[in-house]
Amino acid sequence: MVVASLDAAKLAAVRAAVEAWFGGAVEATGVEATGDRDAGTGLLQAALHVGMQHTFEGCAARMRQLLLAGGSGSSAGGSGSSADGSAPARPDLLVAVECGVIPIVTHTTTSGHEVACVMVTDVASQRTRHAFSQTRPYPLAIVQEMARQGMSAAEVAEFCAAHYEKAELTCSHADQIRVCTQLVLSDLLPPQPRMSGAGPG
Repeated sequence: MVVASLDAAKLAAVRAAVEAWFGGAVEATGVEATGDRDAGTGLLQAALHVGMQHTFEGCAARMRQLLLAGGSGSSAGGSGSSADGSAPARPDLLVAVECGVIPIVTHTTTSGHEVACVMVTDVASQRTRHAFSQTRPYPLAIVQEMARQGMSAAEVAEFCAAHYEKAELTCSHADQIRVCTQLVLSDLLPPQPRMSGAGPG
């Protein structure tokens, strides 16, 4: 399995989902890929996407990089790098994950809801499916104010990490990705024959 990200948390969540689905250990390789965020349409450039459509497009962009690299992800992101520096073998599954924020506007407030989009391609059949995760409350008003004050995306990310640690929500970011990945697998693959034995590469 190849995942279009070098983010350790994303890799761990995807691996946990696929291992639970297949009932066996899974080899997962992360490769560098981007969600085309440098177009400037994201919330704070190089940060989260805004809205479900833009989040989906970012996820699709990551998947497209894997597919253009022939499924191995060897040239995704243009660097050819993998998490362990090796050239990954042809995988059974390709996985892309992108996160975004859904703004909800009323007459008095604008609230934010963080969501993950997961896309999986089964290499053998060339079928692709995607889904969106359960949302989590996102401190959008505070992040907007940080942006107005000129704070960087890294500073915003640090704030959000601390915010969620204090919030102690029942749904974590890893939960979003893990459950959503299993949802996509249930739509993409026959559940029974492949639930036991070794997992895919």
